[in-house]
Amino acid sequence: LHIVYSLKEKLKLSLSVVTVNHNIRGNGESERDACFVKNMCKTSFSEEVPCLVVEIPTNKIKQLSLQRGKGIEEAARFLRYQAFNEACEFFSADYILTAHTKNDFYEGVLMSIFRGASPRAILGMRERRGCIVRPLLNIEKQTLRNYLLENKIEWMEDSTNQDPSYLRNSVRLNLIPALEKTFFGWQGGVEKTLKRLAIDEEYVEFLYKTFIKTNPYWKRSGEGKIYIEKNIFVSMPKAFKIRFLQDGFLLLGVKTRVSYFAICSLMNLTKNKDEVSCGNIKIYVKDEKVILTYAKNNFDAPFVNTGYMFWVEKTTKIFIQGCVLFVNLKAEGLYISSEEGARGIGPFKSPVCIRSRLPGDVIKIAGRIKTLKSVFSKCLIPSKISSILPIVEEGGVVRAVYGKALGVKNFIGDAQ
Repeated sequence: LHIVYSLKEKLKLSLSVVTVNHNIRGNGESERDACFVKNMCKTSFSEEVPCLVVEIPTNKIKQLSLQRGKGIEEAARFLRYQAFNEACEFFSADYILTAHTKNDFYEGVLMSIFRGASPRAILGMRERRGCIVRPLLNIEKQTLRNYLLENKIEWMEDSTNQDPSYLRNSVRLNLIPALEKTFFGWQGGVEKTLKRLAIDEEYVEFLYKTFIKTNPYWKRSGEGKIYIEKNIFVSMPKAFKIRFLQDGFLLLGVKTRVSYFAICSLMNLTKNKDEVSCGNIKIYVKDEKVILTYAKNNFDAPFVNTGYMFWVEKTTKIFIQGCVLFVNLKAEGLYISSEEGARGIGPFKSPVCIRSRLPGDVIKIAGRIKTLKSVFSKCLIPSKISSILPIVEEGGVVRAVYGKALGVKNFIGDAQ
């Protein structure tokens, strides 16, 4: 704010401020910081700077976090940028300026790498995206601190910045110091990698856009259904297929994130396999056409962590948020599948318990006992999915996880 204000006349800017009280810190800290910003806008400059304080109701961020199946940080960010955009309209502003620094940029890059993100996400925050501008993205945070000290400008420190239970804080407090100790100058190496990745990504994007301009695109075939000629889809390079499927998800109105594992499964059409399903997304071949379908159901509704549990002894149908499970009884035992009458995973001895994950759940795979939490984390399964994946318990022991129902892999434990 001080830097932009000092350039106001030179750049011919009119300046307004929005600050958000998230109401997620105790002891009145959130309110204190909002009051600090408002008072600074009123008294610290030669003229008062218009300031809008946006109050997010207590517990709203926590509720949104549960509904979206994501963390507190993501929910707070979602509501904060919503407030920014509303303030932009309120002030009739052209741009929203944020104070993200070079440190924030690299923290985001590291988080994207270890989450298995797309190349575009790994490239990190841009200096400008739409009306969002980040003018300090190439400046180290310590440089800003020095500026504040030299100019005797007071600031407030968020106490939760030292709380490692937040992922970004853990990256800042634990991972980055370890990198600096092990790989001196690691940022320079990462920067070179990102530049090379950006060149490749730009070229692939150019080729893909050229490809879709000169070849047939998805065509609609009724509600929730689009298609493309089989020979065109099958002949696409994998990099194009990924983008083409993601375009298809947007056209069909898929609101949830489709995992990379699910996308790879949907690409896997072969001569002997002409149908692949991932949750309520299905791709199949008919009359020399590749058809992509999406059945909208309560999978689009906000996820809630209420949990579920079913005891099953015979053939039945189970409705779980986002999918339908069929328990099929065969001579050798119970099988669980997304299709009626099919042998999915099994056999299991009757009765079996089909439920959502519980704290402390473990599964024995290839002789090794692993927690389900670590298994899901290693496979980068989002919490909104892992919290409702069907767990198959037999005789008090977790025997399997039927992930196919929600577009992720199955996990089969050792037979008892």
